Amino acid sequence: MEDKAAPEARLATMRRMALIYSRQAKLNESLELYQKTMDECKANLGDDHWLMERVLDKMSDLHLQSNRHPDSAREYQKTLDLLQRRLNKDNLKSLSILCKFADVHLEQHRYQEALNLYMADLRSY
Repeated sequence: MEDKAAPEARLATMRRMALIYSRQAKLNESLELYQKTMDECKANLGDDHWLMERVLDKMSDLHLQSNRHPDSAREYQKTLDLLQRRLNKDNLKSLSILCKFADVHLEQHRYQEALNLYMADLRSY
């Protein structure tokens, strides 16, 4: 069995670096590093690892901050698609992330998309 400590520590460090970028208002750099962290986490630690959930949570926060930037739309959609595929209805954190994405749609006046996500969230309870 491969030691997961080394990849986990490396990916946790990458997540912290992405957090620094976001706090410096370097949203694109932060999103890129979060995406890379998520891709490597999926490949090395699995789709259900705790780190994947944390990265998704931070990415949703960044998308909410940057929802007025058109270049973030593609990355936002990729993140939302991934979240919907791995949504764990028994995990409140997953559901709160889904609500954040609904909030992004609401802020963008995309009301039907927001309603759809809020309804998906309600069906989970």
